[in-house]
Amino acid sequence: MKKTFTFIFITATLFFSGNISAQMVPSNFTNVNTAPDTVNPIEFYITIQNQGADTLYAMVSRVLVSMMPSHKEAFCFGPNCYPPNTPVSSDPAIIPPGAYDNTFKTDMFSNGQCGTSYVRYHFFNQNNPADTLNIDLSY
Repeated sequence: MKKTFTFIFITATLFFSGNISAQMVPSNFTNVNTAPDTVNPIEFYITIQNQGADTLYAMVSRVLVSMMPSHKEAFCFGPNCYPPNTPVSSDPAIIPPGAYDNTFKTDMFSNGQCGTSYVRYHFFNQNNPADTLNIDLSY
């Protein structure tokens, strides 16, 4: 009798790209889904530190680089959480100099479909849009 094993791999990878901000620095990355499957969401938490001398008014936009048809992504940042299909946060996370903000969280819902989805999160200073940080996640 021959046994067939099916393995489902859901990977979560963090990449930093683009301009690395002199003020915004990712200081912590946590994938809290230790047993990924197609039923439970994949959750990520990323802490952003303000290493600048001024208060940071951080916003985030997201680009769905490549998504499986049934995958849905939602995120929280600053004072709000945003449902799928929200391209930009509406209110900034206000981070004083030297402080950390740990409100950034993403949820990827696979809705029963295996596959890989890629999302780019573009953090930017509301008062200086040239001050940016890109974080690419692979789910």
